[in-house]
Amino acid sequence: MQLVTKGNHKAFETLYERYYAKLLFFATGYMRDREQAVDIIHDVFIKIIERPEKFDINKKFTTWVYTVTANACKNVLRNERNRSKIREQLTDSKDHEWLPDMFGKDKQLLSETIKAVLEELSEKERLVYLLRFEQELSLLDIAAIANIPKGSVKSCIYYMLKKFERRLKDFNL
Repeated sequence: MQLVTKGNHKAFETLYERYYAKLLFFATGYMRDREQAVDIIHDVFIKIIERPEKFDINKKFTTWVYTVTANACKNVLRNERNRSKIREQLTDSKDHEWLPDMFGKDKQLLSETIKAVLEELSEKERLVYLLRFEQELSLLDIAAIANIPKGSVKSCIYYMLKKFERRLKDFNL
């Protein structure tokens, strides 16, 4: 990142190649929309190009870039919620709840149940889930990215797993 700050294009290409797929997977899981995730990741890399001095060289790049990506995802979700509220107030209509298909193979039912649990997670829980179970980051890295104490990360994982346990108990896993 120090080389990127000095205008080294090859260093930026290396960062892009090393982190693009990981960040895209992370953002896609967070947003649950690949097109939005692609836009977000492109915006993150544009920020890196346009304002590399924003990076604190005393911090770990991985932690910093995941934090920037998570914040960008949160901003998009917040803006969508605000637009949705305004739309709802204007049209005075209620959204219909999505109901999972209860028919089909057990594997499909399990997959849908897991997706439903993921939908019910708070933003913080979803962030911790993605960083821990999808990106396999350490608890310390997760704490730094989510800006919460390590103990809170552990607690979040514990209660999140309890939610999964309750919903998946019928599958005898």
